Amino acid sequence: MMKRRGFGALFGGLTLLPWLASRAEAKTAKHDAASKWLEHLERMAGPVLAAFAAGKLAEQMPMEAMKGEEKQRELFSPTEAICRLLYGIGPWLALATGDAHGAALQTKYRALVKKGFEVELGKVDRGVFAFDKGKQALVEAAFLAQ
Repeated sequence: MMKRRGFGALFGGLTLLPWLASRAEAKTAKHDAASKWLEHLERMAGPVLAAFAAGKLAEQMPMEAMKGEEKQRELFSPTEAICRLLYGIGPWLALATGDAHGAALQTKYRALVKKGFEVELGKVDRGVFAFDKGKQALVEAAFLAQ
């Protein structure tokens, strides 16, 4: 025969099951959200950083411009892309992450950024970092400085 205290302990333990299940679901949902974010990051940032590191961002980047503004967009679209991308992911690149996939991606992207700076700043015309060629350059320099 079960004593009252034993029954209470069993019942009390059972009441924790939904709470434990919801915690497990929350952890899974958090992991799924992080995985989704990394997938989006790879899809959007990966090609830009790879082209940047290869010194071919300006050549490989598709251009869109209103009629009459093609030359201006051609000049600043690559600069805008890399400066604003680095502004957005810079804090994440600086963080240490516990997730193996995220950590590997950070390491890869840090190396691409470093290589991109070396390549672009080594060009005679400073590549995408020619901040003296128009008014838009000041805006992109501010994004990069952040």
